[in-house]
Amino acid sequence: MTISVYASNYSFDEIKIQNPVAGTAVNLTVQSAGSGSIASIGSITQSSGNGELWIGSVVAGEIGSVEAASINLVRATTGNIYGPIIGTGSPVGGQDQPGTIGTVEALQGNVLGDVYSDHGAIDAVTAVNGDIGSSGYTPWIAAKLSIKRVEADRVWADIYALVNGGSATDSKIWRVSATNGDFTGTIRARQIDGGGTPGIFVPNGDLNADIELTDALRQPISVGGSFPNTHYILMARSMADNGTMTFGSMAGLIIITGDMEKSITVNGAMSGLIVIGGSLTQPVTLGSTGNPGLAGQIVVNANDTSDTWTGDVKPAGSRVLSPGTQLQRNLCPLRKVQYENASSVSDRICSVSDRICSFTAR
Repeated sequence: MTISVYASNYSFDEIKIQNPVAGTAVNLTVQSAGSGSIASIGSITQSSGNGELWIGSVVAGEIGSVEAASINLVRATTGNIYGPIIGTGSPVGGQDQPGTIGTVEALQGNVLGDVYSDHGAIDAVTAVNGDIGSSGYTPWIAAKLSIKRVEADRVWADIYALVNGGSATDSKIWRVSATNGDFTGTIRARQIDGGGTPGIFVPNGDLNADIELTDALRQPISVGGSFPNTHYILMARSMADNGTMTFGSMAGLIIITGDMEKSITVNGAMSGLIVIGGSLTQPVTLGSTGNPGLAGQIVVNANDTSDTWTGDVKPAGSRVLSPGTQLQRNLCPLRKVQYENASSVSDRICSVSDRICSFTAR
C-alpha cells in the first residue's frame, strides 16, 4: 500500500491501518508526489485485524510515533522524530518478522524518542545535523540483537543490545558517535564490534556514560574530552583486537576482567582507577606537560591468578615505570581496593592486597 500526497505541506494527525486477514501483511509507504509535500505525521499504527503492518518507507518533514511488525525506513527531512519507533515483530502464528528496524534518521532535526525492537535488530539511528535525545529526556535505543549505528552531533541515550534475553553472538553495538559534543547515557552489549568503522567515538566532548560489555572490548573507545569520576567502563573479558582506549582526561573507573592486551592513552590528567584482572601487556601512556604523572591507580592481577605486568607505564614528567624499575615486587593479590591520590613526584602503579603496594621509579 502506498499513500502519495500531491498537496503542499499536508499533515496527518494519524494513520491507522486495518488488516483483517491473518497470515498477510500490508507493506506501507507514505510519500510525497509531484509538487506535494508532507509537513508532519502524528502517528502510524495498526488499528485492528489479525494481519500485519510492515513499514516500507515513511518520509515527512517531522514524524511522531510509528509502531509496526517490521520497519524499514523512517525519515524526517526538516524537523524532529518524536517517537517512539517500535518494531513489534509478528504475532504468534504470523510471518516470523522479528521486529527489525532499518533506518531512523532526522536529516535536519533531532531524534527525541525511543527506538525499540524487542526481538530484532536496529540498523541505524542518526541525526546528522542534530541531536539524539536531549538534556530533558534520554531515549531508550534497544534491541535484542545488534545495533549497528547511533550517530549525531550530541547524544543522550541508553543504548542496549541485550534486551529481552539478548545474549547471542549478534548482540553487539557496532558504532556510537557523538561528533560535536558529549555522549551522555549508558551502553550495554556483548561487544563493540562490527562492519564499517566500529567503535565508540566522542572526539569533541565528554563521555558521561557507563559502558558494560559481557565479552571483550574489540574496537576502540576514543574520547577527546573527559571520562569523569561518576562513571565506569566494565568488560567481562580482555581488551583485544582493535580495542584501544584513548581519553583527553580520565577520572572514572575502568575494570578489565581479563588481560589488558591493547593500549590505554590518557592525554591529560589521570586521577581515576584502572583495575586489570589479569596481565598488563601493553603500554599505558598518561599525562602531558601541564598534567604530569599518575594521580590515580593501576591495579594488576586483580583476579589473584599470578598474572604478569610486562607493559610499560609512561607517565609524563617521570621515567617509564616497568617491573625492572621498581623498588618492590610488582604484583600483590587483590583483597580490597583502597583508593588514594599520589602526587606527580611519587607516580605509582598499585597492585592491591590488604595494603597499597606503591612503586617509585629508580
